[in-house]
Amino acid sequence: MRAGSRLKGDLPLNKLIIYSVVTLVYMALTVLIFFIPSGPAYNSRENYYFLIFSVEVFLVGLTARHFADYFFKGKWAKVLSDSCFVFGNGVSVFFFWILLPFDPQLKLAGCGIIPITVSIIIYKISKLYENRMLEGEIIKIISYLMAGFSAYFMFKTLWPESRLGNLTLYSFIVLCVFELASFVELSGNKKAYGATGWLRSNHAGKFFVAFVTLFVVLDLRRMVMFESVLGVWIFIFLFLVVIFIIFTIKLSAAANNSPEERLGKHLQRINFDKIRDISDITSHINDFVYNGSKSGLIACLFIIMNKAGVPIFAAKRIIAPVVDHKDLEMPSFMTRKDYMVIEERNKQRRMKVVETVIKNLEVYGRGSYNGFGTGSSIVQKYN
Repeated sequence: MRAGSRLKGDLPLNKLIIYSVVTLVYMALTVLIFFIPSGPAYNSRENYYFLIFSVEVFLVGLTARHFADYFFKGKWAKVLSDSCFVFGNGVSVFFFWILLPFDPQLKLAGCGIIPITVSIIIYKISKLYENRMLEGEIIKIISYLMAGFSAYFMFKTLWPESRLGNLTLYSFIVLCVFELASFVELSGNKKAYGATGWLRSNHAGKFFVAFVTLFVVLDLRRMVMFESVLGVWIFIFLFLVVIFIIFTIKLSAAANNSPEERLGKHLQRINFDKIRDISDITSHINDFVYNGSKSGLIACLFIIMNKAGVPIFAAKRIIAPVVDHKDLEMPSFMTRKDYMVIEERNKQRRMKVVETVIKNLEVYGRGSYNGFGTGSSIVQKYN
């Protein structure tokens, strides 16, 4: 055990050493092969610049990531580590694009790569401000706008006649509108809390839907207008109606689906009818969701799974979401409304943790162990 934990503790240092050595060896080899007059590829080195510098920057970014992982700790350190890796990848792609023997117009499009890379880093920084009312969303909006305008510039430079850049920019603007709409939680309305959770989630899916919708409304109409004007407008109208209905249903369900209702539904799904301490797990789930207390729920879940014959390594993975969960930190000074908003966000996050654990139990109970081990089924044990 001690040897294993010591090995795990040395892992970041080992990675730092390995990637540092690999980077230095690569630099030395490129100098010997391409930049010394007696080198075998000295006279043709310019043909390989796109590969030499892009790989070198990638390795430097990877080394910087592990350097930050080893020497710095904390939330900002994690962002710094990820940012080193993202920035290294972005600059590497930039060099690869710029140094290829492209037409100058195509090379100009590569200038959008760096702002997109910076926008990804800004997005990661926004995660540090989840416990603030406005800062996190405003930072995220800035990252979306930067990515949207950069993509617009690249697509317009590559394909001036195409509307792909417009569609991408408009889709990012739609995401910004969703972020702005999430400010309704500041009203203090209980339904607004649920709605904002949906507005802030799954932005990749919302981006895709926005892109397709804008394509249908703006581009598809013009592509097929000459064939059947009435048919096109009927199709567009029905498409928008379906999108509106889905949007309304999702938003309404999120707004009306309070933690209390979700908790009740999930408790009904727990198939432990023959367990005497079902009231215990109910109270401990309530205590976790509303008060943030994890110890009782962890103990109760472990006892229940032990009775059901679940192997300890499987039980450990099933309840890991509860063990690893951390609430958003409260700022040192805030208004009462700010406190209520952060508390509601924490409640929603705890509810998602409960949902994940229940889903893990259901997966194990169905026999679809999915990495949870091969013990007796919980559902079979108590039916």
